[in-house]
Amino acid sequence: MNRKLEAILISCISCLQIVAASPADTKASEPTRAVLSYLAQLPKQKDNRIISGQFPEWYPRATLDSFKELQTTTGETPGVLALDYFETFLDDDAATQPTTNKPPRWREINPLFVEHWRSGGLVTLSVHMTNPWSGKKAWDKDGNLAELVAEGLPTASLRAILDPISEGLADLQKQGVVVIFRPYHEFTGGFFWWGGKKPEDFKNLWQATFRYYTEVKKLHNLLWVFNPHSQNGEKVMDSYPGSEFVDIVGIDIYSTDLASQVKTYEILKATGKPFTIPEYGPGNVKFTASTFANTTMDYDYGNFAELILRSFPETVYFVTWRGPFSLNKNRNAKQLLNHPLVANLKDLADEPLLKPVHREP
Repeated sequence: MNRKLEAILISCISCLQIVAASPADTKASEPTRAVLSYLAQLPKQKDNRIISGQFPEWYPRATLDSFKELQTTTGETPGVLALDYFETFLDDDAATQPTTNKPPRWREINPLFVEHWRSGGLVTLSVHMTNPWSGKKAWDKDGNLAELVAEGLPTASLRAILDPISEGLADLQKQGVVVIFRPYHEFTGGFFWWGGKKPEDFKNLWQATFRYYTEVKKLHNLLWVFNPHSQNGEKVMDSYPGSEFVDIVGIDIYSTDLASQVKTYEILKATGKPFTIPEYGPGNVKFTASTFANTTMDYDYGNFAELILRSFPETVYFVTWRGPFSLNKNRNAKQLLNHPLVANLKDLADEPLLKPVHREP
């Protein structure tokens, strides 16, 4: 084959790949499209193909201190910053009143996102939403999802939860930040009010939220993550809202046995969407304030990148969860973050495909 024809074919293939990575939101911003296209092409790379990430803490203790500590101890900073607009019911109760009708804490969280984004990183947001029936936290499981959707859009009770979240997302949109958005996560596990419910009701809930945010609130800076828990993952597609409502797929895993999730991975990869590990912990612990303050899993993260590729060969990023699960509190974070397979903050900052999107608006 002559070189000119080869170049044309490569160009055509690249164009097709970009089309395949088009966002679910047909009006997505150019930076949003660029981030998705970057994620979609990562599995084709030999090195720097799995982006590192971490969830540092909940409000009101969310800071970038753990990222700065990793920079000091390993010479690298995770590429993905994960945070939440709500807070856990597991600790800090005195500091996080009221105990019901929790307001999103986006005014405290967004500056951290903006700082990391402008340093060249990527950001991902989960939202442990207030229960729309009781006003209690996300772990209050009561409620019928069918009551939250009417004529394809959220009812007033759901809008009361979604609207304050959209204010924070709109603020990030104004600041040019693309958000890898993770609503209704771990729905297969039955941990939250949106989980363990009828698949058709869950699909309607997801679709209504997507329409409301993109069409009514005009949020076009979001990449939508469809994100089951490893528990009951083989049934995940029963609740899949459709490829026109999803950008990224992933599994939350709290186990060292990644191989047990290969079947779910293969099911999710059949959607054609980039695959992630949005939450990772090497096992589990009792979720109490004292446990998280004083426990380490003593896990060896040194060969974690190879373990990921062995079971999930097209993973584009992972996020280690807070406290005893974090890179800071376990072994060989330096070995992992300096692994050729892993991309960190400085790699993203130097990435030609991402440099244009990190410019201030």
